[in-house]
Amino acid sequence: MTLTIASQCASILVDSDLFNITNISNSIAVKINGAAAITLTPSASASNYTITPELLDLDTFTEGVYDITLSSVLIDSSTATDQGCAPIICDLLCKDSTLAWYADVSKIDKALALEGIKAAANCETCGCSIMLTLFNSLTDASAPTCGCGCA
Repeated sequence: MTLTIASQCASILVDSDLFNITNISNSIAVKINGAAAITLTPSASASNYTITPELLDLDTFTEGVYDITLSSVLIDSSTATDQGCAPIICDLLCKDSTLAWYADVSKIDKALALEGIKAAANCETCGCSIMLTLFNSLTDASAPTCGCGCA
């Protein structure tokens, strides 16, 4: 599965070899930061699928790790699944305080966790749990809001 995050985290494009015009049905389960899954239903003949915040009843994507599982009922009635993780960290990347992590030796753990998330985003064998653990080590409710003009 390939997950492509659009500019400014506006959408997630789901592409998978499981999407096939001859499928009987497709469903996508989305877990945000380990919460209960939200189920979406692409058409049976979809060649890919774009997840927007609105489809998840959100105004904008919540920062965090999106665990996305595609389940397809194939033409022979068998079921196949494909899974991937998408880190939605646009706001986090845009904070002045995030950049400061790289210059402050006492914050090097956060800088390394951020680099780990970036690396895991392109890893087909990394589980979402690793990315979620790294993300949880980054979050800090007292962090200042975006300081570089991002939305």
